[in-house]
This record gives sequence, C-alpha cells and structure tokens, in this order.
Amino acid sequence: MAVCLVGAALCAPARAQSVRGQSTLAFTVAETTDFEVEGAPQVTISGLDSWTESADGAASYSLVTNKGTPKDITISLDQAPPPGLAFEAYVEAPASNGRGATSAGWTALDTDEQVVVQNVQKVNDSGVPISYRARASAETAPDTYVLTVNYTISAAN
Repeated sequence: MAVCLVGAALCAPARAQSVRGQSTLAFTVAETTDFEVEGAPQVTISGLDSWTESADGAASYSLVTNKGTPKDITISLDQAPPPGLAFEAYVEAPASNGRGATSAGWTALDTDEQVVVQNVQKVNDSGVPISYRARASAETAPDTYVLTVNYTISAAN
C-alpha cells in the first residue's frame, strides 16, 4: 500500500500558480516630424519672357508627422536671383490624411520665406511632387546660375 500512495503522489499533475494581481503596461509614443526633399532639378531657359519648367519627377519630398498641430512648409532662396530672372516653385500638398493641407500653387521665390503648403497634420507621404520654373528677361545675363532652395516645416501661422 505504501508503494501505491507514493506512486499516486508522483503521478499527480503539477499545478501552476495563478496570477492574482493585475499587470499594467504604460507606454508613450513620441511626437515626431521627418521632412526630406529629394532630387536635383534643373531648368534650362531657351527663350526670353516665357516660363520653362523642370522635368516631371525631378524633385519631390517625403513627410512623416504624427503631430496634430497644423504645420506650414515654407521655402526661400539662399541668395537673390540675378536681375531679370524670375524663379517659382509649385509644392503639392500631401495626400494621405492631409486633413485639409493645401498648396499655395506657383510661388515666386526670393530670400524671404514663403508658405508653399499650409495646414499639414498627421501625414505619412513620400514622393510628393515639387516643380520649379524660371523665366528670363533681356536683362538676364547668359550664364549658369546655381540657387539653393531652403525648405522649412514649422508651426502654422
């Protein structure tokens, strides 16, 4: 009989202890904005007083932001264009979850910041098109000009 009792004790199933308290997992998602302009567009002006555009797809931007507060994309040049040269940009508004983001359309560029897209909120887009165009008048000297375009994303005005 003693053998059977020992055998029964060895054959009894093991029981796990149950968790009697609750576990809480706390986490935070950090606010983030990532803005990147891509491409190396060029505009070759072949005639006077007519607009010449950059090639389709020559420039674009990617924007990811999870901030709910509206943002504006502004643009400016590193230096004033030479006399007689007009330079403009068209920056499309992001499409996904744009929540009313709008493009300002063709915008004349100079050293002063200009809003080109306004009211951007919670976006995850890439390959958003940017187009440039230029027009030369008779007072523009024939030359190769290199202008740097500066982009900024900041709180909406």
